Amino acid sequence: MKKNIIFLMTLITILIVHSNVKAASTNFYEAEKIDSIYTKSIKNGTTHFQKSRFFRRKSDNKAAYCIEPFNFFDESANYETSINPNNIDQNTWERMSLIAYYGYNYQGHTDNKWYAITQLMLWQTVDKDADFYFTDYLNGNKIEKFTNEIAEINDLVNNHYIKPSFANKTININIKNNKIIDTNNVLQNFYPTTSNISIVDNYINLDKLTEGNYSFTFKRKYQNNEPVLFYYNQTSQNLMTGGYLPNDEFSLNINIYKTKLKITKIDSDTKTTTSFGDGKLNETILELYDEKKNFLQEIKLNKDCTATIDNLDLGIYYLKEKQAGTGYIQDDSFHKIELTLDNTKINYEFENKIIEKEIFIHKEYGEENNTLPEGNITFEIYKANKLVYTITTDNLGNAKIKLPYGKYLIKQKNSKTGYKYVEDFEVIVNNETTDLFYNLYDYKIPIPNTRDDINKTWYIIVASCLLIMGIYESKKYNSK
Repeated sequence: MKKNIIFLMTLITILIVHSNVKAASTNFYEAEKIDSIYTKSIKNGTTHFQKSRFFRRKSDNKAAYCIEPFNFFDESANYETSINPNNIDQNTWERMSLIAYYGYNYQGHTDNKWYAITQLMLWQTVDKDADFYFTDYLNGNKIEKFTNEIAEINDLVNNHYIKPSFANKTININIKNNKIIDTNNVLQNFYPTTSNISIVDNYINLDKLTEGNYSFTFKRKYQNNEPVLFYYNQTSQNLMTGGYLPNDEFSLNINIYKTKLKITKIDSDTKTTTSFGDGKLNETILELYDEKKNFLQEIKLNKDCTATIDNLDLGIYYLKEKQAGTGYIQDDSFHKIELTLDNTKINYEFENKIIEKEIFIHKEYGEENNTLPEGNITFEIYKANKLVYTITTDNLGNAKIKLPYGKYLIKQKNSKTGYKYVEDFEVIVNNETTDLFYNLYDYKIPIPNTRDDINKTWYIIVASCLLIMGIYESKKYNSK
């Protein structure tokens, strides 16, 4: 129904352009015959047979077609012109117009046989009560002839109103895809009304377009600019000439988009790209999957713990960790991401938890076989010679702390008076480390024997005095 309305509106437009239905009279003549092609027409007991021949317009020799095969043709008749015969229904006239267009002189249809084929098909269309066919000779027997050619014209006629698969639609397309393919394979019959896109083979080339929204109009290509015309005379059979068809066009809206997926790996404790401990977030390797969880690509991070994927198509994707960075617990879950027209730029933060181990210290003091829990003892924990944590034992001598992946040095800061400090010790937290327990002991510093020390001191003093006195008496005696 819609195509009929378009056809009618176009014909009305042409009518206005030509100012009135009737124009200057036109004359036609019977022209050259076509070798070896014969036709027969039968209706209500009347039979016409002939060797195929052309009808031509006298003014320019343009080929014309007979559309009243059982009426007499008067070569001296003056014909009047119309774009819409009143004695042929609209659907029939439209099909006749399409046959005349796609028949003789259409692309590849320049051989004279195509005129004979087109003429026969027009008769079959305009008069369905009659029988028309090719014969093997003049007034001969019916034969199947030009079946492939007839089928070709019928296909062109039947497919005339098939538009490209994207006609009158809005297409959302990724900028990386520089073409829109017509799956109906009819795009070559149209042309764009603007120059910033072009048609190549069976697709629209978008190379000249950038990100944004566009609207285009496409019109059908025609081989000539003369309309299909109907010629009539009351005393001679009616004729028609082929020409361009009703205006046929479609629109297309194109939304060209860019997408960007930026992935940032962050530490779940610091909530930044700075590792909690000696982990290395930037060593993480991720995998990208499609909506059905089919693997798409591997993703490696840069030194800033980020990675960017440009121009993924709209849709649902999943991120999964293939390899955790050094010092981190691997995340085996799938993380869903959805790119939409309203959300084409996504910054996705992918968290990782650092490996941690709990360090337990139990502190006692006393003699080797007689110790008590030692509370209020502080330990300093260093990493790369920098103090990072302190812990203090409770009244039961216990202290604990979780340390992230790395290497640490633990030093005892204080002790009870008269008791030794434990030696500094190293702790390493890594993938293989289990929770660590340290039982530490402060032993009493040994006290020296006080009495023996006094006796030795007095002995030294007395001996020194005697020595001094002896030296003095010796000097006195020698002076006399």
